Amino acid sequence: MSSRRTFGPRHTGRCSTLPRARSAPFLAQGAELPSAAARPKPSVAFVRWAGLGLTAGAAAFATTFFVYGVAETEIASRIRDLGGLALQLGLFGLLTVMLRTAATGTSRVARAMIRFEFGLLSLATFWSVAHALVPDEMRGAT
Repeated sequence: MSSRRTFGPRHTGRCSTLPRARSAPFLAQGAELPSAAARPKPSVAFVRWAGLGLTAGAAAFATTFFVYGVAETEIASRIRDLGGLALQLGLFGLLTVMLRTAATGTSRVARAMIRFEFGLLSLATFWSVAHALVPDEMRGAT
């Protein structure tokens, strides 16, 4: 009696349950389908600079809370808003990298999701700038 066991047929590399991919009749012999995301990929340097921008913005925002705390003075509020602006600019870099690398996928919904985030972040950035620069006397006169 042999101690060697076999657990079924050897794997052939082909799955018989899945349909075979059909070639598109309009393509020339040997040509491939165009990719869904035919965009230029960002360089490594671009991704690093975007990451550095996000890191610097987060550090600036955290530093405003470390230095001024949560005190509700006029100057502290304005400086925290500007620190938030630095973080938001870093987030623009992150969203740009995500869009260019198709980090959420290549479907239309995935790209629309990143663009929607761009819109929301633009509104938040506008609010940060307006809140930091508009004098207190004008804030209450709505």
